[in-house]
Amino acid sequence: MIYDNEFDESLNISKDLSSFSNLVSLCLQANYGRHLDRNKFQMFIYQQDFPSLRRLQLNGNVFDYTLQIPYTELKPNFPLLQHLDVGTLHINFALEILNKCPQLRSFSAKLCCDTTKDTIIPFNTYLPALKVLKLRGDTDFGNGFGTEFLEHFLPFCSNIHTFMFQIHCRNTWEDLLKADWWSHVLVSNRKIKKITLNFKWSIRFSLYRWLDEVKCFELSPFFTSLNTSIRTKVDCDPMTRADIYVFIEN
Repeated sequence: MIYDNEFDESLNISKDLSSFSNLVSLCLQANYGRHLDRNKFQMFIYQQDFPSLRRLQLNGNVFDYTLQIPYTELKPNFPLLQHLDVGTLHINFALEILNKCPQLRSFSAKLCCDTTKDTIIPFNTYLPALKVLKLRGDTDFGNGFGTEFLEHFLPFCSNIHTFMFQIHCRNTWEDLLKADWWSHVLVSNRKIKKITLNFKWSIRFSLYRWLDEVKCFELSPFFTSLNTSIRTKVDCDPMTRADIYVFIEN
């Protein structure tokens, strides 16, 4: 654990990590207050050479922070990495890791990008060892960009048995909220045993019949075959809007 503490620098082990070249597993819990430089610390971790590293787990609010630097400045060197669980990654940095680590068995991260100006790098790497895939995204993924990304990416992960996806959608109905689209995009993922989809979005009462859309998941043969249950939650603004939460899991 690394906490922001100006009074006891001896507790900060980050300055020693570069000497641990034979690390097999690195699990960090890092939290910041006024003194820890979030950009500097994340860059320090991601720019290390860990040729033997198999597991990298980065938790705490330091790693929930989006780096304010070009992703091209980050060059991962984890050639043997098998398990990655981190807070937030730019989508291009995530894809670069996945391109370089086809042996990954589990991947968990919140993906971010600026859909107005970012150009997504090509991805054509089959991930036969990947069994657990957990993705999170904000409103930048809750639109057509998110669906295009998943349609291209998921066929390269056809052996996953656990799939979790958490998204904050925009205020229009997108493919992410349609049961038939999910059965289409996951058609090559025939080994899925555990699935969890969490959607949140805001709507105008006058425009959407959201409950009808949710019922389509209950009637979908794909979700029925996985024995999923569906829960909903609504936080209402009495005048115009509601925040809708849908939880689909087995």
